[in-house]
Amino acid sequence: MKLLYLIFNTLLLMSCHKEPLPSPCKLPDCSDTIKPKYTGLQLVWQKTLRPDNQYSPGNSITLTDDYVCFQYDYTGDEKILMMYKADTSSQRTDITYGGVHDVFYHPGVGLIVIDEYSVYTGSDLNSLHKIATVPSCGRFRLFNRLIGDYLYLTDVRVECEGYTAVFKMNVRTGAWYTDRLQKDSDYQDIKVNTLDGPAYIMNQGDTLYTYVKYVKIGDKPYITLETIRDHQTLWIDSNFVTTTLQENLIQYKGATIAASTRAINYLEPVSGLVIWSTPPIARASWPTWLASNVFLEDEKLCFLDRGHFVELDANTGSILYDSPELHFPTSNSMMSYFDGVFYWTAASGGYSWIYGLRYSDKKLVLKMRSPNDGKAPYYSDPNFAINGLHIDPKTRLAYTADGFFAQCYRIPEKY
Repeated sequence: MKLLYLIFNTLLLMSCHKEPLPSPCKLPDCSDTIKPKYTGLQLVWQKTLRPDNQYSPGNSITLTDDYVCFQYDYTGDEKILMMYKADTSSQRTDITYGGVHDVFYHPGVGLIVIDEYSVYTGSDLNSLHKIATVPSCGRFRLFNRLIGDYLYLTDVRVECEGYTAVFKMNVRTGAWYTDRLQKDSDYQDIKVNTLDGPAYIMNQGDTLYTYVKYVKIGDKPYITLETIRDHQTLWIDSNFVTTTLQENLIQYKGATIAASTRAINYLEPVSGLVIWSTPPIARASWPTWLASNVFLEDEKLCFLDRGHFVELDANTGSILYDSPELHFPTSNSMMSYFDGVFYWTAASGGYSWIYGLRYSDKKLVLKMRSPNDGKAPYYSDPNFAINGLHIDPKTRLAYTADGFFAQCYRIPEKY
């Protein structure tokens, strides 16, 4: 669960600027003098993430119709590189108070950028303006959510007031209010107080929301999942067999498939009744699922688990396919699906790779390292980490980053 990993004005706009069009495949951004050591996706362009060309881990990506935003410099002072698809020109911005936590795109307002203390919106980085500031002595956290016109600022800790909250903001108007609030004073000897959510479930046109509460009373942790409709609680799961991860909630034949570390469940959304449940495959010392995201294809559930590609029957939960180990077990990334092929990034054999697995026959059709691998000054350091591959289906172009460069690749018509 993402939640468990979470333990005013600035000179923002002064650092925004347009950059010139990078030269096509010439040094230093590309090299036409050294042949890459891979066969795979064609590199269309790449752009240095940090102006000093030093390594930048993480590199979350936000893709829109017109541009792609790369978060970089994950050192507590995260920044954004925006690349325009039409001409590969770029902008940069530096939000200095705690760095960038999340970047979203909303078709009505454009970019939504959240740092440790503020929320900004704008059509691009040059037009970003502040629309909200965290309450006094509070801080925004990671893993916020955008649902329709509403931004949910999750797990906001206001230490001096002794509470944790989820705030709900209308991104068109900037109006916001407290969606849920949990006071330390409601518990004796509380050590940890966090609130995550919401994720949403559809029930025949009816929208249900789920939240996760995690508190630690003394030395004992308690985790509960609550499903609500119109501020009314429908059911509470104290065993936490489901999840709030939005990418792991799939609507199927009037019920919901929810993947958590403990089990993959098919449940009735209003009552929480579990119709079928599949425990994790035992893999060495890991008795839990590690499903980054789950896809539903041809009444089958497809996902990565501990370096394996797994397929389940969506009607019964039975395991239909479990591949050999394809990559390092703890190196899962987000997975994407395009034109019959699943793509992801992961580490294996001391290197970082982009993988492509054809759905029809489960054949690994792509395994490629970064074109910068083996070249000075990068050598073996280029690392796709957990970026995954973000694909624009209209152009067959895919975007990722290797720790040094933001990159654009062309996906072939066939393998």
